[in-house]
Order: sequence, then C-alpha cells, then structure tokens
Amino acid sequence: MKKQNAASRRGYHKALLGSVAVLPLLSLMASGAYAQSNEDGESGAITQIEEIITLGTRVKGRTSVDTAVPVDVINIETIRQNGFTEFGPMLQALAPSFNFSRTQISDGNDLFRPATLRGLGPDQVLVLVNGKRRHQRSLLGLSGTIGEGATGTDFNAIPTAAIQRVEILRDGAAAQYGSDAIAGVVNIELQESVNEFYVAAQLGQTYEGDGESYQIQGNGGFSLGESGFINFTAEYRNAEETNRADISPFFGDRRFQVGDADSEGYMLWYNMAAPISDSVELYSFGGYSYNEALGAGFFRFTNNPARTVPQAFPEGFLPRDLNESEDISFAGGFRGDLGAFWTWDVSAVYGKNDYDLRTRDTPNVSIAADFLNNNPGATDAEVVANLGPTSGFSGSLEFEQATFNADIAGQIDDLLPSTLYMAFGAEYRDETFRITPGQLESFSCGLSPENRFIPSITDPATAATCGFQAFPGFRPETAGTSGRDNYAVYADFETTFGDIWTLGVAGRFEDYGDIGDKFTWKVSSRVEITDQLALRGAVATGFRAPSLQQIGFTQVATTASAAGLTETLLASVGSEFPGFFGIDSLQLEESDSYSAGFVWQPLDNLTITVDGFLIQIDDRIVLGNPLRPGDLDDAPAAQQFLIDNAIGQANFFSNAIDTETKGVDVVINHNTTLAGGALTSTFALNLNKTTVENVRAPDGVDPAFLFPEPSEVFLERGQPRVRGNASFDYERDEWGGVLRFNYFGSTETSFFTARGLGFPPEAIAGLGLADEDRLRPGAAVLIDLELRYKLTDWAQIAVGANNLLDQKPNKLADNSPLRFITSDPSGEFGNIKFPLRGLAYGLNGGFYYARLSLDF
Repeated sequence: MKKQNAASRRGYHKALLGSVAVLPLLSLMASGAYAQSNEDGESGAITQIEEIITLGTRVKGRTSVDTAVPVDVINIETIRQNGFTEFGPMLQALAPSFNFSRTQISDGNDLFRPATLRGLGPDQVLVLVNGKRRHQRSLLGLSGTIGEGATGTDFNAIPTAAIQRVEILRDGAAAQYGSDAIAGVVNIELQESVNEFYVAAQLGQTYEGDGESYQIQGNGGFSLGESGFINFTAEYRNAEETNRADISPFFGDRRFQVGDADSEGYMLWYNMAAPISDSVELYSFGGYSYNEALGAGFFRFTNNPARTVPQAFPEGFLPRDLNESEDISFAGGFRGDLGAFWTWDVSAVYGKNDYDLRTRDTPNVSIAADFLNNNPGATDAEVVANLGPTSGFSGSLEFEQATFNADIAGQIDDLLPSTLYMAFGAEYRDETFRITPGQLESFSCGLSPENRFIPSITDPATAATCGFQAFPGFRPETAGTSGRDNYAVYADFETTFGDIWTLGVAGRFEDYGDIGDKFTWKVSSRVEITDQLALRGAVATGFRAPSLQQIGFTQVATTASAAGLTETLLASVGSEFPGFFGIDSLQLEESDSYSAGFVWQPLDNLTITVDGFLIQIDDRIVLGNPLRPGDLDDAPAAQQFLIDNAIGQANFFSNAIDTETKGVDVVINHNTTLAGGALTSTFALNLNKTTVENVRAPDGVDPAFLFPEPSEVFLERGQPRVRGNASFDYERDEWGGVLRFNYFGSTETSFFTARGLGFPPEAIAGLGLADEDRLRPGAAVLIDLELRYKLTDWAQIAVGANNLLDQKPNKLADNSPLRFITSDPSGEFGNIKFPLRGLAYGLNGGFYYARLSLDF
C-alpha cells in the first residue's frame, strides 16, 4: 500500500495537467467522422452548446461552453428516448462520469443503488432540485457495496417524467454550494410546461423471460395568471425480480435469488410559480415517492445447525428482506427583482426519507431452539407450533432535513473595467436522524431481549442464532434520535477582462455545531484564445461533513466469512467498542481539487471539450474492516467485549484514509443532416483513477486489519476506471431512432475470494479452492437501440432493447470460494455463478421493451 503525506501529494497535479496536452489529437481523430457542417441540425445530446445553464456560475445567460468548469446538459428529449424506467440507470447510460453500480444480496441496497460521480463516493456528490439542496436517504450502504458506509441521494425517488433537464457540474464546488460537492453537483430542473400533456406506458422484460416490468407516467401543466404555471407528474412502475443464481447440485433447482429485487413504486410531484406583484414571484415544488423492493439473503441449508429449524424447514429456507422507502419533499419561496440589475431569493426546503425494514420467510431459530431446550420431549409438530413469527418488522430509519436560504445576486457596471457579477447568500440547515427498534422477535434470543446462549436444535454445542435471519432487527439500545444544525455564508464574484478572460472567485464559510467549521474557496478562469478555442480551469478547496447516519447508525448484521455466516456489529461513533481505540468522533473530510481543459468549436455544429481533473481528499471517512477477537491481541479490552457479547466481529467509522482521484473527461458533440433527416452524435469518455495514499489506524489496530487489501482494492477498482459513450440520434419525418454504445471498463474486487474471506493457505489447498486474489467481472460494451414512429402529431410508438447483445459479467470459476461458502448439503460447489460485487452494469443481460407515448 502506498503511503505519503498530504503535502507531497500536491505535486501530482502538474503531471496531470501536462497529460491533458496530448488529448487534442485524440479529440481531432474522434471528430473526423463529423466534418459535415449544418446550421439547422437539431441537437438532443449531452452538453448542447445552445443550452443556458444555471449551474456552476451565478451569471445569467451563460451556456455550457461559456463556463470555466465543465457542465453537461441532458434535455427532456434525450431522457425520454431509452428503455430505462428508473432515473439512476438512465443517467448512467447518458453520462459516462456518472455511475450507478449494482450489488447482489446486499440488504437495503436491493432498493437503494449507489450513485457516484467521477469514481468517488455517493455522499461526495451534491444533488439539487431546481437549484435547491435535496435531502439524502436514511439508509447507509453496507454489505460491501460501492461507497460502503455512505448515504447519498436516492435518484430513483425522482420520477423521470417530472424532469425537464439535468445539469451535471463535473468540478469541486463546495465553495459555491456547500458540503458534499467534492466530486461535483447534479442539478435536476423540473418541468414548467403548461397546456401540454404527456402520457406514456411501457412494457418490457429480459431476454431470459423474467424481470417483466411496466411503467405508466403522465405529466401536464396549467397556466396560473398571465405568467405563472403549475405542473404535475404522476408515475407508477412495477418490476418482477430477476434471478441469475446457479442450479443447486443437491436440489436440482435454484435456491438462491441473485438479481434485481421484485419492486414497485409510485410518485406524485409538482412544480409551480406564480407572480404576486410586478416584481415578486411565489414558487414551490416537491413531491411524494414510495418504493419497495423484496430482496433476499443467503439460502439457509439444514447443514448449518445455528441457522435452521429442520422441523419447520426440512430443506432449509431463503430469508427475504422487504425494504420500503417513503420520500417526502417540499420547497417554497419568494423571488423578485431589486431594480434593473439585482434579484433576490428567499426559500425553505423540507425533505424526509423513511426506510422500513421488514423480514419475510424466516424464523428466529433461537425461539424454536429455546422451546425444545425447555421441552426436550416435544414433538416436531409442537416445535413448529412454537416456532414464533416467520415475518415481521425489523426496524426503521428516518432522516429529516430542513434548509433555509437567502440569496441576492446582481451586477455593478462601473467598479471594474468590465461588469462585476456578484452573489451573496446565507443558509441554515437542521438535520435529524432516527432509529426505531424492531419487534421483539426480530432481535431476541428465545423470547428474551437479552443476549444469551441457546443450544441449537441439531447440535447442542452450537448456539442458535438470535433474531430474524438476513437482517436482524434493531435492538432498543441502538434506537434513538440525533440531530444537528449548521449555518453558512457565501460570496461569489465573476468578471471579464478585455472580453477574452473570465475570472471567478468564490468563498464560503460553513459551521457544523457538532463537528466544527470550515472556510472553502474556489478560483476559476476561462481564456478565449480564438473565437473557436478557449482554455479553462479551476482550483478549489472543499469538504464533506460526516452524515448523521455515519455518526449514529448501529446494527448487527449477518455477513459471510471463511467461518460461514457471522454476526457483525457496526458500532456507532461514541459507543463502547470504538472507544477502546480512542475513536469518539468523526471529523470533516477535506479536499483540494484542480481542473484544466479546453473548449474547441472548429465548426458551427461541432464542439469538443477536454477537461483533466485531480481531487485529493484527506481524512476520508470509511467503514473499517470487521475486527475479530483474534485480530485484537493488542487491544484486550476490545477483544473481551466481543467475547462477552457473543459477537463474531465488529467495525466502526473513522477518518482513516487519504485518497487521490485523477482523470480526464472528453465530450464531442455534433449535429448534421443525413439522407434528409437530422443526426445528432455524441462521444463522451471518462477516465479516472483513485488510489489510497495513506491509512491511519488507531492505537491497537494494525492498518492492514482496519483497512485491508479487499477494502482498498474495492475503493480503487470497484468502479470502472474507463467509461465511454457513443450515441447517435436520427430523425426523419415520422421515423426516428437512437443507437447508443456504452463501454464499461473492467472492475476488480477481493471480496468473496479465498484471501478476502480469510481462508488460510492450507485450507485453500485442502478444500480445492481457487486461489484467487481478485474477481474480475470484466469489461463490456453494451448496445442500446430504440426505433420510434409517429402515428400522429401527438402519438408515438417505440420499440427497443437495452443491452442488445445480452452482455453479462464473467462467470466465477467452478471452484470459486464464493461457490464453496454457498454450497448445499451435497458439498458440491454451486448456487452462485456470477460475482456479487463490482457489477457496474448488473447481470440481467438483455432487456426488450415497447412504449406508447401521447404528447398533446
């Protein structure tokens, strides 16, 4: 593992900026196919040159190629021309810098997928709706997922029909927008249309015949007075589960569920604005979203005495997780003019995410075991009668956020040689996180809330597992409410010199009452070399405050290891276990970011942008590797704590690592006429590389235990380092179509390998396991194709396929350790055939669909 101090890492930006100089040649070669010029071509692609943007600058009227930092724009036409029913995977297919990874058998992440930008974490990208901060989800990503231990925003809670366009700022922007904007900002602009109505229905399924899904959505608006509007969106979607588990050698059928969860969701959103005087406008937007997903854990076979009740489940059972998410958001405010050159905006935004965890098709095996222990002569029927519930409530999480903003922006024409644009503002934010315990049987040992040893039914020397399987309930002692508030003030300035040099300076002071304060700044610049070529770049500092979820979340979950399924405690910051190591609080993550690139418009209909970036993060918050009693000989008090509480292993959050992320974004946009029709072509490429530069472990913990190789490999290689997109949208008369190529570079994971699971060398040889240090799901090119036809001026039908060539990840080796730890009573390796982590594009394979839309 590389280690070096933060100061020495600052030199890397020089090499990065030098490497950008070789990219114009690549861009020229890629654009050669688009040499034909046409001023009338329609554009529906990413980064349209004529789009006026609201992100990354406080100056009204800026376009995406006028800014000093890269901003992608995805408009409504592009959003509607694909077969994805959820916003997250749709955005991944359109913007290579955005990733929406899939994981399998991952508890709550069967519903919440981690959304990331430029290969960083889900909580290092800020999400705005209509320019206002959106709340995060209440559930942490766990179980070895991308961004493990992070929260992030639930993109799938936003109905696609409500979106007018999406702006993606690919640059550090904490000085402009506050905490979380280390990787960049995603701003979602909602529909403002009036007297227009859009209704669409889509039906589809996978090539393998499962995952049948359908979606119905509608959007429409009405005028309010002479210049106001109100716009509504309603959406319903339903998708059956997919299953890519292998056939059990013992049973001859599938016993595991590996794939997308059975899911359902419905949403109702609105957006409105209405003038209340000649210079003041009232506005409001928000909505309600409900999503649920029925996932699964590992199958419980009868050869594991700690986890089964053979009298009730003679062949074992598959525990199910029912995850329910309820999302509410509301924003309202007033904005208006102060004379000819100044505007003001005062707003309040409220958001809440409730997450309920319920368990199905699983017993609390300790209840039956306790009954049999107290009634040794009981019959099988009596054991079944005293089994206890096989479904129930495991607990809930709730996150609330209220944000209040006051902003003023304008210009002064006579202070500098050119107009000085200015913006000032203040923000106050209040956050609350709440854990509600599950029902008694979800966590109890027998019918007692206390931890105790209960002999299992088939092996008295083995303890019966307490609580529901797959996801034991939250215990009363882990429940509670935590909260905090913070305030911020900012100033933003931008001006030009000689009409060719634009300079921007921003500063922000933010104070978190429970953590501390931070001042961040940003300097951005753009220089026009010629009418066709401009250079741009920025230097910025940033930060991210630990979320309340990272501070207050605690649970006991079941995870896989070489010893089988093991109870793992995630200990909250400030609790007893991390206290043994001197960890009683979390600090701010701090970042420095650099970007440099150019915008080149050699033709009226061709735009090329290239931007290199470097992001250095110190004191990055990570969830440490679970520590077992055998790892803690140098921390005897922590070791005894695990033994006394019958906990197999435990972990906690800390500011443990420093990382560096560097890369390049290339976007080429072209439009022309072809065979009497309009062709829009886009090429986009994202190259990124994250490395762990330093690991700081508390006293008594070996850094190799706290953040071991599997964790480092997954952070560095769990997401593709190369993502590419080539999209061609053609329209002629009533016919149209989109052909899209998405390249996903290779990923790597050490999770579920022999070494990652902790198998010693002698066991690997003795069991005949593949001695793999990493699993590689493999690179792939996914091809999406959609053909559409206008039946009338207001009705259109489309048919298409996502992943047209049915690409899937590489299969596991026949003797993979993951196949071993999921083997059934026959002892034959089986049940799992694909990796469960590092799946950038999932494992469903091809999906075909048909859609009818009415736009009138």
